[in-house]
Amino acid sequence: MNRSVRVAALQLAAHDRAGFSGALDGIVDAVGRAAVQADLVVLPEGTLPAYVLGDAPVDSTAIEAGLARLQNIAAAERTAIVVGAAARDGASLYNGAFVIDTDGSLAGRADKLFLWHFDSLWFAPGKRLAPVTTRLGSLGVLVCADGRLPTIARELVDAGAVALIMPTAWVTSGRDPQELLDLGLHPLPEVGDGVLGRLLDADPERVGPGLGADQRPQHRGGGGIDVDGALARQVTSQPAVHLLVEAVHPAAARGQQV
Repeated sequence: MNRSVRVAALQLAAHDRAGFSGALDGIVDAVGRAAVQADLVVLPEGTLPAYVLGDAPVDSTAIEAGLARLQNIAAAERTAIVVGAAARDGASLYNGAFVIDTDGSLAGRADKLFLWHFDSLWFAPGKRLAPVTTRLGSLGVLVCADGRLPTIARELVDAGAVALIMPTAWVTSGRDPQELLDLGLHPLPEVGDGVLGRLLDADPERVGPGLGADQRPQHRGGGGIDVDGALARQVTSQPAVHLLVEAVHPAAARGQQV
C-alpha cells in the first residue's frame, strides 16, 4: 500500500436469514455506490446470508451468487471489497471475511478465531491467521471479537499487514461514544505503531431492526478507532456509506519509506 487510499465502511439495514434474498439487491446497490468513491469497501460481519444462522443448513449457492455480484463490482470499479459471509469448508462452517481484489478475483479469506458464546453454536473457529495480499497492499483482516485479543492484530502486523480491517456485528447504536472504547472490543492501539495509515480499523455495521442472537430485535451501529485509541468516527443509526479514511499516505503516516 504505497499510495493514499479511501476506505468506505458500509452501514447496512439489518436483515435476518429469511430476508437475505430480499436484502441482496440493496446490499449490492450500496456496494456499487460506495465503490465509485472508495478504493476499499468494507461490509459487516455476516452480511451473506446473515449473522444469526441457527440450525438449518446454509445454502452456499446463494452466498456464492452474492459474492459473484460483488466481484463484478470490484472488477468494474477497480475497488477492493471485504465482506462478511458464512464459509463452508468441508464439514465445517466458518464466520468468514472474504477479500475481493481490485480485478474481481478472490484474494483470500479470514475466518473468525475468537467466537462469541452464541455464534459458536453454528460456526467453527478459524484455523489460519495471515494477512491477505491485494493490489492495495497486505490487509490484516480480523472479524469482530477477534479485536478483543490484541495478539491477533499484533501477529497480522508482524506478518506484514499495512492496514487492519475488521468487519463486525457490533451493537453500539445509541451508546455514548466513550462507552464504545470501554467495551474492551478495541485493544488494538497496542499494535498502532506497526500499522500504516491514521485509522487503525474500519468497523462497518448494520442498523435498523435486526434479529439478535436472543431472537429479539436490535439496532446496530459502528464506527472507526484511530491508532491512538480515539473514536475517529461515530456512525449514525441510519443505513449509510461512511468514508472513514481519506487521503492517507502510508509512508507519511509511519514516518519512514515504504
